[in-house]
Amino acid sequence: SMKTKPVLGVGAPSNTDVLPAHERFQHYITIAWAFSTVLGIILFMAEFLLICWIKFWNTTQGAAWLATGILIPIAFIFMGFALHFHRSLFEHKLEEHDKGLEELDQLAHQLSNFPEDRAESMDSVNLLSHRSDLHHV
Repeated sequence: SMKTKPVLGVGAPSNTDVLPAHERFQHYITIAWAFSTVLGIILFMAEFLLICWIKFWNTTQGAAWLATGILIPIAFIFMGFALHFHRSLFEHKLEEHDKGLEELDQLAHQLSNFPEDRAESMDSVNLLSHRSDLHHV
């Protein structure tokens, strides 16, 4: 349903029942990011490890174990970075929503005081402009 929202005396039509696409699909975007980035890099590291084991199996198994020993800490470091990055994005999003809610709160307060404060000043402005028009004629 279409609704009109007053913003300091100006009406703006908006459809409040339908969210923008980037908000409706935020869950799917997050899942797609996790699968494409995190899972993709983990699978790449697993493939690299498998190639090391296949390459070094017949020559020196110590090199295969060394590759495993190097890749396991790298995988944990990567997962820690991915979690930290995702957490910081989430905190930023929460801060932005809080700022938006504060702005809406301020606008609501201004709008609740709008009829009382503005009605008297608008009447006096209209009277003054009307009187000045009469003197110029």
